[in-house]
Amino acid sequence: MKIKVLECCWGGACRADIQFLLQDVASHIARELRHPFDDTVLVMNLPNEDNPKAFYRRQGQSAYEVNLTAKGRKWSQFSYQFAHEFCHILAGHEQLNGNPNNWLHETICELASIFVLRRMAERWRSSPPFPHWKGYSEPLAEYIEAVVEKYRAISPANSFDAWLSSNEDRMRADSTVRDKNGVVALRLLPLFEEVPEGWNAVPRLPTSTGRIAEYIEAWKASACEVDRGFLERIRIALLDG
Repeated sequence: MKIKVLECCWGGACRADIQFLLQDVASHIARELRHPFDDTVLVMNLPNEDNPKAFYRRQGQSAYEVNLTAKGRKWSQFSYQFAHEFCHILAGHEQLNGNPNNWLHETICELASIFVLRRMAERWRSSPPFPHWKGYSEPLAEYIEAVVEKYRAISPANSFDAWLSSNEDRMRADSTVRDKNGVVALRLLPLFEEVPEGWNAVPRLPTSTGRIAEYIEAWKASACEVDRGFLERIRIALLDG
């Protein structure tokens, strides 16, 4: 994988540092993949874009383009944003555009941010990319713990399947209800932390428009056989809890 940070207004941060950081961010998922992610990702900071965004590729375009809004040496924010957008690319977000199950796609991208920052915070305590970046491990941990606590505070205490059933229509209508996406992401986080190879199933997200139970069955059918057991655990976590 090649990440190229373009000349933009990065708030004084060095492009080479940003590029190295984003390579580290992506590596925490990419290293789990059985088939290497070999595409190029161009990263920019556009003044007319208010939100981080992975753009859809235009016809004939080979590289992916990602906009980030972080500036300066806010490595936690850079990492959080890029992990989310990288997951959009990994999931083949172009084919999911307009799908009512895009809420699950957004949920998995939110999960990617939490998963990656927790891994980075842990690894940087002892093995940072540069010795002088070791001090960033604690801010990374604090940043993502604040996100986790926000979602944990609104998570159902019991009967997750009942909560999902009562919220699925709202999420199908608006895939960017971030607080609800975060609640589902927390539900799935232990599975991905226990079996990080589960990221191999993400590029196989199907285009089914069926409700969540039907969608997961379609996902299992599209996934490699080795990943179907993991997807069954996702089904149990979302629908039998």
